[in-house]
Parts: sequence; C-alpha cells; structure tokens
Amino acid sequence: MHRAIRSIVLLSFCLFPLIAAAQAWTPPKGEGMFMVTYQNQYTSDHLDGYNGRFRAGTIRLQGVENMIDFGVTNKLAFTAAAPLVWGVYHGPDPHALPIDGGTYHGSLSDISFGLRYNIVSRPLVVTPFILGAMPSHDYAHFAHSAIGTDVSSFTFGVSIGKQLRPFLPNAYIEGMTSYSVVQKTIGFRPNRNNLTLQFGYFVTKRLQLRALTSCQVTHGGVDFPILAWAHDYPDTVIWHHHDEIENINYVNAGAGADFSLTRNIGISSTWSATAWGQLGHALNSGLTIGVSYMFSTPWAHPRMQMHTTNDVHVHNQ
Repeated sequence: MHRAIRSIVLLSFCLFPLIAAAQAWTPPKGEGMFMVTYQNQYTSDHLDGYNGRFRAGTIRLQGVENMIDFGVTNKLAFTAAAPLVWGVYHGPDPHALPIDGGTYHGSLSDISFGLRYNIVSRPLVVTPFILGAMPSHDYAHFAHSAIGTDVSSFTFGVSIGKQLRPFLPNAYIEGMTSYSVVQKTIGFRPNRNNLTLQFGYFVTKRLQLRALTSCQVTHGGVDFPILAWAHDYPDTVIWHHHDEIENINYVNAGAGADFSLTRNIGISSTWSATAWGQLGHALNSGLTIGVSYMFSTPWAHPRMQMHTTNDVHVHNQ
C-alpha cells in the first residue's frame, strides 16, 4: 500500500483546508504531494438557533481546490491551498442580486498556508499545527451562494493518530482539535472550536475505507434571536454581515474511500452531511473527489522513504 493513500486520508472532507493542514502524520524530508480536489456541496435546508430546519431555497457550491503538502524536514511539513469556488442559489428570498439570481458565479476564494510539526511518534503520533487563511480578494459575502465569508482567520491546534494493532492491525484512528481566531467584523469576533475524529481501515493494500465526523462550536458572534430580529429589518448592518458574525454550530458525519492507482497516484472520495446544527446552512450532501500525485525532490532521504511514520500502514499490510 503506497503512502499516497495515507497522505490523502483527510484531504477530501470539505472545502476548508483545515483538515489537510492538521494531519498527524507528516511526509518525509524532501517528499510531498500535490492534490486536486473537486467538491460539490448541496443545501436545501437553513438552520435556526434550535436545531430546526426551514426551506429558503437551494444552494449549490462547486469548487476545485489545489493543494500542496511538503516535508521540509522529517518532522516539519508545509501546506498551502487555493480553492476556486462557484455558487448558485434558486429560491424566492435572494439576499442580493444578481448574485442570487439563479446563475453560477465564482472566483478564487480563501487561500491558506499552514505548518505542522510532529513532536511524538510513538505510541501516539502527536502533531501540533498552525494555519492562516485569508481572502484572495475582496469578494461579495452577502449572498446565499457566497463563495466564502471574506474574513481572515488564524488557527492553532493538535492532531493525534494511533494504529490499532495488535487488535486491528489494518486500522487506525485519528483526531484533531483546534481553535480559530477570526477577524473582527462590526464589533463581533466569532471565534470557533473544531473537533474531528476519523476511523480508517485498509481492506487491501490499495483500498482504504473511512468513517468520520466533525463538529464546530462558535462563540463571540451573534445568536438566533438577534439574527431573527435582523431578518425582519433587512437594512440593518447586522443582517448584511450575518454570514460573517453568526455563531454557527454543527455536527457533520460521513464516509469515504481511498484507492491507490499507482505508486505515485491515488484517488479519494468522501460524502458527508449535517447531522445536527444551529444557524447557517445545513449540508444536505457534500461530495468530494480528489486525485493526488506524490513526488520527491533531489534532497529527499532515500532511506526514509521506507521507514517513516507515513509508511507504517503500508508495511503492516
């Protein structure tokens, strides 16, 4: 089983690069991966502040994210991502026209840069990380089909991974916890905590199956009663910035599969949906399909290519 499968375990979960930048395992020095991911997210339900859902039209976001993950040393990795996103809204209650007029619009969205450093390799793999994300340009954020919130953020956290041998030698579990400091908007700073958990199992040397869940808790922003008031008075500043400042909480769940085509090329797919949420848009269906290419630079360490943590799952097959 080539390490390409291990490297794309978490990359195809959602539009945001946080998961990719937070893998517990890091690539060897001088080695890396380039990945292109197609993402398709569909929303037919909006969320109130009490886990209630209501219809206000449908939203579809499609995107292509280009991402690179590179081993600066055997423990330090660098990640960068740049997504192109297109959105369309169909419904009776557009936020702004012509953006919500029923046709696709899009551009480059938020770019991100991250570093992670592996501090412990056994019995657990422990890797702290930092990630910065910023809008690529000043794009429209007041729309159902907005390609982002047009705000910057700084995230720090830690990822922990563990093989489940000797009980399940072909399986592993990986978790991530993080805290994001978000740019202040009209006096509000909706900082957020994120948590992800994933279970993976190698069915064969080429095929891996995954089950995953993620949750978010936001604080410092605006809650439902204020947003409901702002909705009734759409000329208020709060309403025009509600996507940027609301306290969005959710629990998503999904499943995925990864397959190694060759030693250097792998494919990955994940489907996920919102199981519970407050405010924002429910993810009724989120599909991602990724293709990755593993590469080595002239300064890659030949011996490490067969003995790094990234290859542990490979050699246990």
